[in-house]
Amino acid sequence: MIVRVRLLIFDLGDSPDYSVYSPPMVGEHELFILMGKGLGYLSLGVYSVLLALFWGPAFIVRNVARSFRELGVDSWPRANGTVTNRNVNAVHGWILDLAIGKLEYTYKVHGEYYAGTVTRQFPDEQAAWDFVDAHRDEPVVVRYRDEEPQVSRMLISDQGMGWATDREPGLLWQVWQHVRNEVRPRDGAR
Repeated sequence: MIVRVRLLIFDLGDSPDYSVYSPPMVGEHELFILMGKGLGYLSLGVYSVLLALFWGPAFIVRNVARSFRELGVDSWPRANGTVTNRNVNAVHGWILDLAIGKLEYTYKVHGEYYAGTVTRQFPDEQAAWDFVDAHRDEPVVVRYRDEEPQVSRMLISDQGMGWATDREPGLLWQVWQHVRNEVRPRDGAR
């Protein structure tokens, strides 16, 4: 605990020097900095709320679109492939992140190589990295359209046990974990 002591010095002359013990005044420069910080926090708050409002509909649209793309795919022929690349793109907010985990895979049909991608949306960048890192260089089963082999889908139901047990926690649980991690005091902070 630091205790600061202010010394009062009086001039033994005609009048005391009152400027020595008067409280400091906030100057224009300090006021400008405080206003800038306040506007920064306000804009960060508005940005985070807008990101949170955008996240839910984006998640629903992605899952609905993926469901429509996978209709009838289970009758397509299968090919063996390999996950070749992984990436995570994230937009950070205070409430949650908009993190997209992407796995790129290659497969071979009739002597030709083709490629495809699988994307998943997560409310936390670390959850997206956990997803993509768990499947690095992993063999996969790819469904492809017989007349157009460059059109492919990778169904979770076709993959091995690592994919079947790779059930990510529910959306609300992930959001709760992210908020809890943001609110938790940092190391050394009290």
